[in-house]
Amino acid sequence: MEPSILIIDNKVSSYALLQHLLPRAIEQTHVIHYNPDRATRISKQELEHIRLLVIGDDFLNLALYSELQRRYLRLPTLFLCDAESIKTTQITAQALPNASTLLRNQINLVHLRKAAFDLLNEGHQANIENAPPPSAEHAPEASDDDVDQTLYVGANSPSENTTPAPSAKDIAIDGYRIERELAEGGMGLIYLCTREETGEKAVLKTVSPKAENAVKLRAIERFDLEFEVISRIDNPHIVKLYDHGRVNGLSYTTMEYFDTGDLKQHLGTGISQQRALQYLVQIAKGLEAIHGAGIIHRDLKPANIMFRSDGTLAILDFGIAHDITRHLRLTQSGTKLGTPSYMSPEQGKGGYRTDARSDLYALGVMLYELLAGKRPYRGKVAKVMQDHLHAPIPQLPSQYWELQPVLEKLMAKFPQDRFESAYDLSHYLREEYRFDTLLDFDIDDTGNLISGQHDPKAHF
Repeated sequence: MEPSILIIDNKVSSYALLQHLLPRAIEQTHVIHYNPDRATRISKQELEHIRLLVIGDDFLNLALYSELQRRYLRLPTLFLCDAESIKTTQITAQALPNASTLLRNQINLVHLRKAAFDLLNEGHQANIENAPPPSAEHAPEASDDDVDQTLYVGANSPSENTTPAPSAKDIAIDGYRIERELAEGGMGLIYLCTREETGEKAVLKTVSPKAENAVKLRAIERFDLEFEVISRIDNPHIVKLYDHGRVNGLSYTTMEYFDTGDLKQHLGTGISQQRALQYLVQIAKGLEAIHGAGIIHRDLKPANIMFRSDGTLAILDFGIAHDITRHLRLTQSGTKLGTPSYMSPEQGKGGYRTDARSDLYALGVMLYELLAGKRPYRGKVAKVMQDHLHAPIPQLPSQYWELQPVLEKLMAKFPQDRFESAYDLSHYLREEYRFDTLLDFDIDDTGNLISGQHDPKAHF
């Protein structure tokens, strides 16, 4: 089979022009087109003969490209972009060892020939002979297990962090006693420690020391911004942060320790409608505080909702949050994108800017999962993203019919059709369902609090 050029793009006009020009720009090559909007598939034999990737700047294209690079290939890449997206696309390209950008309105034989020549002669093409053999069953889409994991694009993927992390005995931070390693994060290790002043357990999150390069600088910058964002929010439903700094080249943050797990671990235990509402309103209260501080979380999901020992919930992991007060994103192009199962349509390619209502959409997905015991849209990444955009809002199991209006106002495809804010959601639950969002009690028709005994006249 002759060498191939793989185009991952869902803009038909660009593809038609590329299909005509690329074989002339790079002789003796075969052009393959993968459109994420359609049910197409690439064979193992075709993947093994790819010389060059051409990627459109749409989110679905980038998500599929991320999986393709992560699983199988390290190939020269040409990113197609519009004038509006060229700056962010260039950042993505600069984070990769062998990539460049080309404006769609500059697609012609001369520009394609030069771009292809420069990429193919830089000597960075991966040896795919030694890569794990892909199968047509999985390429280039992500598996069903990946749709609740945060997607990465570019050199900042946590799987590519090969720097040895320091052990617990090598770390010394004033006021803390390091106990043991808890987990490995995207950029370093996470440790259990004890606050010497209070005796409380805490979590130490680190960014591992690395050689000076752009990837490290961006990682540390995001790490600093994440602390700054969360530390200005004081709310019982937001993770508590203690300290932040650097010691011996190691960047660290300490925060409260949750010893009872996250919401994801509780999904399979069977959750009642009343309990699901209690979780919903607690998360909504946390979102009120976040949005009130000018922050959009953008990666709300059960794994980022933690349980305290007293049963209260707290939101954490602001690694891809957006600070709208200063127009700062804690992530940059070339890094995290979001978690497909919980992403709002506008985070994909819905044509709207993300705002507080994007987090409410994710909360709707979580409400459905709490009550139905499964995610509303399942399958591989491309299908899940398309379902968020176009599939009907799912129906709750019949016993939860009263909450269907809430779900529909949370998971509406267009932001303007959702609740305007987390406060509006809390107010709606109180007014329409007589469910108090501050205390776990019902309220009767006159507004009086009812005791913990369930009122048969109340909805829940």
